[in-house]
Amino acid sequence: MQETRDTKPLRQSFVLFRASLRLCCHQPHWIAYPSLGLVAAVALAWVLPQAYTESPTIAAASLGPPALGVLSQLYPGAMNHLGVLALVASIFVTLAVLFFEAALAHAVLKRLDGQRMGMRTAMAVARRCVPSLIGFSSFSVAVGHLFFLLADRHAGVAAVALHVAWQVWTLATFLIVPVIVAEDEPSGTSLRRSALLFANNWKPVLFADALVHLVAAAMIFLLWLGLRQASAPLLDLPVAATALLAVACVAALSLLRTVHTCVVYRWITAGTAPAPRDHVTGPDT
Repeated sequence: MQETRDTKPLRQSFVLFRASLRLCCHQPHWIAYPSLGLVAAVALAWVLPQAYTESPTIAAASLGPPALGVLSQLYPGAMNHLGVLALVASIFVTLAVLFFEAALAHAVLKRLDGQRMGMRTAMAVARRCVPSLIGFSSFSVAVGHLFFLLADRHAGVAAVALHVAWQVWTLATFLIVPVIVAEDEPSGTSLRRSALLFANNWKPVLFADALVHLVAAAMIFLLWLGLRQASAPLLDLPVAATALLAVACVAALSLLRTVHTCVVYRWITAGTAPAPRDHVTGPDT
């Protein structure tokens, strides 16, 4: 069974989003990929000098406003006085997240092809993509750094223009991870390819990104309530439980976003988005 094209982009976006949700429900173990990515990113943020208060927010910038909104509550001073060392640390933190996201994207794309992909094989594919991931991480962090510095110095119409430019950037890179994994091209070529796919299919990509943001809105609101003050734990839970809930929500959001980008990418490039199945044939490595 396949989810085929619909003549109405908004309706088609809901069809694809429903397929992404079903795929996440059928493969709950995929949550391990974004969870490992978050653990690696937090570990690097603690180890690397000056990264503790600065890198996580910039790393989140490469993942889009949902993650940025959550992590900026954890590190409220992250947008000020970003030094070169923090910028370099941000690249490593972003790379850690993107590495596991690339592994997950490979597993999702194989699943859409009716095959099963074990974590070891998915990690091996992600390792082959490391040069492209490094290039995109560096460029993404530099762009995020530039946007934040400009936004801190401008207001009014200029601030609105910067916000619009930032949204265009996030949309142009919405499909970058599945492009890197599926097409095995250098980071520059993959970035141009992602931007071209967005330019030619801007309505479904825009709606797909908006749906992910809508799902993230509830999570961000609840997390904001709990993280705005350390003395006010979320829903009266202990601080440790609140932090664990925050990590789980961010991991779930990252999982949904990656799966949805892969489903949208497959729909754009192949014309169909295979619906998930409980049993498939193929290697289970």
